[in-house]
Amino acid sequence: MWKRDIRSFVFNVLFYTLTTMAALLVAITAFMPGARLMRPAILMWIDLVFWLLKVIVGLRIRIIGQEHLPLNRGFILCAKHQSNIDPLIAFKICPHMTAMAKKELFAVPVLGLILRKLGIIRIDRQAGTAHKDTAHIAVSVFKAHRPLLVYPEGTRVKLHDNRPLKKGVFHLQTDVDLPVVTMATNSGLFWMKGSFRKNPGMLEVEISPPMDKGLQKAEFMQDIHNRIIQRSDELMHRARETDPTLPDFTPVSDMVVKNS
Repeated sequence: MWKRDIRSFVFNVLFYTLTTMAALLVAITAFMPGARLMRPAILMWIDLVFWLLKVIVGLRIRIIGQEHLPLNRGFILCAKHQSNIDPLIAFKICPHMTAMAKKELFAVPVLGLILRKLGIIRIDRQAGTAHKDTAHIAVSVFKAHRPLLVYPEGTRVKLHDNRPLKKGVFHLQTDVDLPVVTMATNSGLFWMKGSFRKNPGMLEVEISPPMDKGLQKAEFMQDIHNRIIQRSDELMHRARETDPTLPDFTPVSDMVVKNS
């Protein structure tokens, strides 16, 4: 294990150095017209991070099911979130994607400009306004023909945690005809939340076909659970069968839905 710790230390030093340099580059491109240089700069940073993971840590990334992405129209990419690497993988898969950010972030100098240039959607998390925002968000995604990244658990979830699923994605897809594509992963085994160590192996991301239309809320949320929570558990089981030294985790057997 000490070899993994040394490799992790070297990777972390290079990662944070590279990320600082990339942040400065992206900040510079934010003051240029449009976002033509910003997205390539972000993709270059992501490619370098993936290369460092492969060469130093021994971690490879396999993406399964990209053919299920309806890239010619707007859609919702509903994903499991276990690790800091998840947004990087999502951006690599869909470089033109958008996401949601609380409105306060848009007031931060430079950061707000970057968010606007990337087409990030501003949301108001004040009580009573969440559902009112969904129609606006859905229409924006539909008109822009861009994927919207959504993490229904709301945040990164540790391997031993069971986070309630939020219902916002259900309301988003009912306001406008937006396909919902799901993405499961075992990323938390390799780049775990709150952990210094990065583990070698095969990080898998699995994209499933679009969900059926017209599901009732309970059916929809159960399908989300099966596709991203349960399937992620299965991917983690498979990885641990290959390498039992990977972190243990607590499988999620029951769906918990947050009333929001």
